[in-house]
Amino acid sequence: MRDEVTTITTPGETVDVIVTERGIAVNGRHPDLAAELRRRKVPVKDIRELQRDIYRITGTPRPVEFG
Repeated sequence: MRDEVTTITTPGETVDVIVTERGIAVNGRHPDLAAELRRRKVPVKDIRELQRDIYRITGTPRPVEFG
C-alpha cells in the first residue's frame, strides 16, 4: 500500500499498450502486436470498450476541479 503516488501524462500516441485487470488495449498503430496477443489468447480489447467496461463498474468519474 502507498500513501502517495506520482502521476505523469503523455500524449496517447506514445503509449503502445495499456494493461488492466479487465483487459489489454493495444494502440491501433500496432495491429501486428494486437494480432499476436490475440493468437496467444490474451484478452485484447478496443480502448473504448475497455473504458465502457470500467465505467459500468465504477461509474463515470466527475471532472477534475483545479483551483
